[in-house]
Amino acid sequence: MAPEYDIFISHRTADDNLAVKLAKDLATIKINGPNIRVWIDNSNLEKTSSTVAQINSALEKSRFVLLLMTPSYFEEGSGWTEAEWMATIASDPMNRAHRIIPVLAENCPYIPALIGHLNYIDLRGKEYKSGVKEIGKLLSSVETLKSSIPKNKLAGVKIEGDNISEELRLNLLKVEALPKWIYVAPLLPLSNGKIPTKNEMVEMLIEDIGFAPAFRVLADHLISFHDPRSDQVGLDAFTKHSETIQYLTEDYIANEHKVVISLLNMELTKHFRPFYVFPDKEKRGRYHFAANPGPAERKISWFAGHRSTERTVVKALRAQDDTIESWLHQSAYVSFLMIDESFYLKLRPTWVLTTNGEEIKTGPLIGKLISKWTNAERNESVFYHLHFWAAYLARKQDTAKTFSIRCGSQKCIIRRNLCAVEIPSGISWDYQEPSDSLERAASEIEETFGILPGLDIE
Repeated sequence: MAPEYDIFISHRTADDNLAVKLAKDLATIKINGPNIRVWIDNSNLEKTSSTVAQINSALEKSRFVLLLMTPSYFEEGSGWTEAEWMATIASDPMNRAHRIIPVLAENCPYIPALIGHLNYIDLRGKEYKSGVKEIGKLLSSVETLKSSIPKNKLAGVKIEGDNISEELRLNLLKVEALPKWIYVAPLLPLSNGKIPTKNEMVEMLIEDIGFAPAFRVLADHLISFHDPRSDQVGLDAFTKHSETIQYLTEDYIANEHKVVISLLNMELTKHFRPFYVFPDKEKRGRYHFAANPGPAERKISWFAGHRSTERTVVKALRAQDDTIESWLHQSAYVSFLMIDESFYLKLRPTWVLTTNGEEIKTGPLIGKLISKWTNAERNESVFYHLHFWAAYLARKQDTAKTFSIRCGSQKCIIRRNLCAVEIPSGISWDYQEPSDSLERAASEIEETFGILPGLDIE
């Protein structure tokens, strides 16, 4: 089947104006006679048909997929863009067919490892016009792989890969089992006749029993993995618990998967708290290790590969006169997401700077410094960070293959190992045992932790 479109533009809604401009500019370029045929949701999406079906069809019928990379493109909650680039890269992780065209429209603090190694076209500032021409030239000159072409052929040139399969590790942990039940109960009005807000309920619960279980409030109803009919969690005081409806979570997901994700993320915060890992108020879904009281540096022990090692997770950054200028904290964005009807826990390691071990430093300069450091890290270091956070999530749990996050009296069970994509050929001499890589990276990172290239924090 001949492609209907030359290029599919994958972009975030926040970048609509830039995406539309790019689509119009590309549509003026001719390739072998006709103009470039562009698919962009702003122009091609029909409101009367299924959005999922239309996007899936457009991806299948487009020769190339352009990723319009900006900070918003990779933000938490960017479900469509994640689905679009992940679906495209799954069939060709190394981009050997050159079907994926990463385009850098703005400086990005974070680019996923599966995309970060690909060559990109620069559209930033003054580079825009030359970048558009480069895209047009690429569309004119590169032939995509067809199903009739052997996998070891690209544009007629044999790829000398070794006859071995390789795995590319992803920053995802697969959810093995969700909590079985989810509860929905109508809320009782307060003495003033009004339905309480969630914040009011949380304040009263903390004052009354010292904690607040994870719950959502939607349309005057409470939704939770905790049974509101139980007098152990305090929710019975706010609900008509005799009218509680108990749903199978797998059935509830069909209409309200975002509510389930939200509840799981709340339970995740509670899971981290006993291990000195706390959410920060600046970025949703970002967690960091707390400094020891004082403040003081914090070290923890864990298994990297086959041996136990000590890792510094909070460190003081000192000036030449030995005074402390800032504190550097191991950090990560951690959140649940749903891909193709399956749930995953997504990990994105990063770093946080604080002034006194508590107050987070913000601003463009801080973002650039952290990006400069994280972008310079090698694959081995990134693998190490991901493995570390996966191991720490499972801390003090004995099961070899899975760990659990408590959701009231229920559990969310998650696989310990990072998900992987298998590719049919690789380089035999480049293979490394994951345990060896972890042990090597553990030593290197511990030695260099806190030495940030170009760091000027005054």
